[in-house]
Amino acid sequence: MLDGGCLCGDVRFRIKGKLGPAGFCHCKQCQRASGSAFASNAPARTAYFEITSGGDLVTEYESSPGKFRAFCRRCGSPVYSRRDSEPDVRRIRLGTLDSDPERRPLAHLWVSSKAPWYSIADSLPQYPEGVIAEELPDIGAVLLPLLQRVPRQQQPVLIALAERLAADRYRGWATHVADADRRDGLMGCADREDEIARRVESLHSGAAAIQRDLLVGNRELLDINRSLFAGRSLAQQFVIQARAERLGASTWRAFAQGEKTAERRDTFLGCALLEEESAAYLDSIAGDA
Repeated sequence: MLDGGCLCGDVRFRIKGKLGPAGFCHCKQCQRASGSAFASNAPARTAYFEITSGGDLVTEYESSPGKFRAFCRRCGSPVYSRRDSEPDVRRIRLGTLDSDPERRPLAHLWVSSKAPWYSIADSLPQYPEGVIAEELPDIGAVLLPLLQRVPRQQQPVLIALAERLAADRYRGWATHVADADRRDGLMGCADREDEIARRVESLHSGAAAIQRDLLVGNRELLDINRSLFAGRSLAQQFVIQARAERLGASTWRAFAQGEKTAERRDTFLGCALLEEESAAYLDSIAGDA
């Protein structure tokens, strides 16, 4: 658990969980918002973030379409930032925390906008833009064309197949980590992927046969599964997978909205919660990978 607050002390917040991967952001907006060369940021799950006092002093400013920066209107200190496109994430300035966040920045981001009067002297990776935008694939853009080729009623079965592939991926990661707690956490994620697949497959008679036919007609699913992660650091693979889990959660909720039976609707909503649990776990370890 982490506590933090603003300069005047009237706004206080608490994070009931670990932060995600931290980084130094050199974008122009972070320079102006901080009055310095860069901002030191890390994501926190919205569900773990709580304003414990001074909530009436927190004001949000829409610094770019869909992105909001929250600050104390008394002293001007940043409190968090958020995006409409990522409702389950709050980004925190590390300097507002009372204690060691137990996260160390992994990279310098948006160095294409770096202040000309500042020189980066460390050996961390440098990315002209954000590491996600620059380096990591957009999971939705990669998988959506494949999903759209499949009849609507078979789409959950295809995604269940992808969940099985993800379970194998988690197990592979688990074999390469020395820490027993980390290994157990990754195996827990694998079990959740298998459980999602099991629940969805139970809704479809002959699911195994359907999946075999779908795989014959969509062999690129296996190629995508490999190519998305190939040649990337473990931390980056965790970030990619966390984004995939959140996309999965959104997809299951979309399926639930279109269902008329309570059984199918509840099944899909339960799958969404399992996806989010795995995403939260990956956020908690990506900075240490």
